Amino acid sequence: MAARTLRLLPLLAALLSACGVAPSTPSTDAAPTVDAPDGSALDVVPLDAPRDVPRDVDPAVTRGAAVYRTWCAHCHGARGAGSGDGPDLRREVPATTDDDIRRALREGGRMMPMLPIDDDQRADVFAYLRATFGAFQGR
Repeated sequence: MAARTLRLLPLLAALLSACGVAPSTPSTDAAPTVDAPDGSALDVVPLDAPRDVPRDVDPAVTRGAAVYRTWCAHCHGARGAGSGDGPDLRREVPATTDDDIRRALREGGRMMPMLPIDDDQRADVFAYLRATFGAFQGR
């Protein structure tokens, strides 16, 4: 499978080039992207990305990760280190109470807009944030 994938990479590069899609320079925290013809960045799933979620992961965390990638990663970074206007969640989440995180997810924050997600998605993102960045440890 890996050998076949490696053989297809030059073809993929040629197709992307022909379509006007050029690789962008990835940051150390951001997921890999390519630049679309309109200038927007498109996420690229790495070839070695895990395909299955471990069985012991809470389904809410998995769902929350998907919502995070859609609505949060462009400001907070794919790994939460902060990019653009979003703070570093690796420091912020452990220093923020559960109520304050839930409020930010519901109402927005200082520079964070109110997200167009439902209550179930907010609960899933909360589960993902706590599972990924840790429990409240005080300020």
